[in-house]
Amino acid sequence: MRTETDILKEVIPLIKIDEKNLIYFFSKAKDPKWFKPLRDADLFNPRSIPDPIKTEKGFTLSHWPQQFYLEHYSKSISEGDVSDKSAIDDFLNCLRKIQSTKENFLLARVLFLCVMRVPPKHLSVDDIKHAFTWLKESKASDSLIETSVHEGFSLIVSRISNNDCERKLFKELLSEVFTHSSKAGRKDEGLLFFSDYGLDKFEGSHFDAFALSETKPYVLSDAI
Repeated sequence: MRTETDILKEVIPLIKIDEKNLIYFFSKAKDPKWFKPLRDADLFNPRSIPDPIKTEKGFTLSHWPQQFYLEHYSKSISEGDVSDKSAIDDFLNCLRKIQSTKENFLLARVLFLCVMRVPPKHLSVDDIKHAFTWLKESKASDSLIETSVHEGFSLIVSRISNNDCERKLFKELLSEVFTHSSKAGRKDEGLLFFSDYGLDKFEGSHFDAFALSETKPYVLSDAI
């Protein structure tokens, strides 16, 4: 009797040679057990990330089909369905190899949140920096950037522990969130990820002094 692994071994060559098969497979694939054979088959190679398609009106972004599976896998990690350290390290190493999203803000958002869903004990400061590099590279609208940063910040802070390694992560997260960038037409430096209104909303959502003093006083201390 053929096993699921046997079937996957038969499927992989088919999705590697036919783009339609690849798109269909990754739109349906969710099983965390498939990550390793798919990775070993080089199906998460960053070179397969598509370039923007030039049109008469500018450029159209193409989906990277693999992003849907990586997103599901990151949710499995976040929910505890995947908890083995070596498996999580393999996943992070896969993401670390993606140096560029080719300015695809939809892919940048997915990859950013993939990193942020990983429990902080598995992350390094460089992982936080790398995740924000994808957002900085993209040409997203302010609202999409703000939403992504809100979600990522909440995912990390909700699970941060009071130890040196994780507090370093949090400090790096703060540094990236409040990155400054010179904006055209302004003499002062504005925040890269937030408008003034967006900043007020962010601080109101995440820095309730009373709540933090009761639950995570070390987060409040590091944020001041």
